[in-house]
Amino acid sequence: MPHKYIYNLRNPKVSSFFSVKNMQDALNIAGITPITNLSTKQDLVSELNLRGFLILDVCPYALNQNDTTINYNWLSRKKNNNYQSLIQPTLNFFKTKLIQIQPKLSNNNGKGVKVFYRYPRIERHLGNQISSILNNYGLGIMPSPLNDIFKQGGGIDVNKLARIL
Repeated sequence: MPHKYIYNLRNPKVSSFFSVKNMQDALNIAGITPITNLSTKQDLVSELNLRGFLILDVCPYALNQNDTTINYNWLSRKKNNNYQSLIQPTLNFFKTKLIQIQPKLSNNNGKGVKVFYRYPRIERHLGNQISSILNNYGLGIMPSPLNDIFKQGGGIDVNKLARIL
């Protein structure tokens, strides 16, 4: 079965990256009615698309314990910054994704585009490089505390997500 990335609709299982319930809860907190039925992964992806969300992977690797021996926990335990050493060479992958969406960004000069991280470790390890790349496209990371939607203990901070919506 294909990996269960949020945007891989060939695998109907939701990922821990972003769940249907996360979106339902955030919309409820924000007092916003869902545009879709919002009960399946397809509905979630449609809801995110209709709301203007764009999810870009900074890294082309699946770095979780279930799929690969090189994972976030392993990289974090090392004394030197192995995470940055692994990801730094892949930033061209990220730039390629931004080039692909450039026409949409150009239509409104990046206005209304809200950029935030799913996980704060990305900003910790690659924040300056990512910010520099985004600045070239007229984009910037949202100011703290809305610069990420990570919730301590796992999952998404639906209160932050509600504020972003």
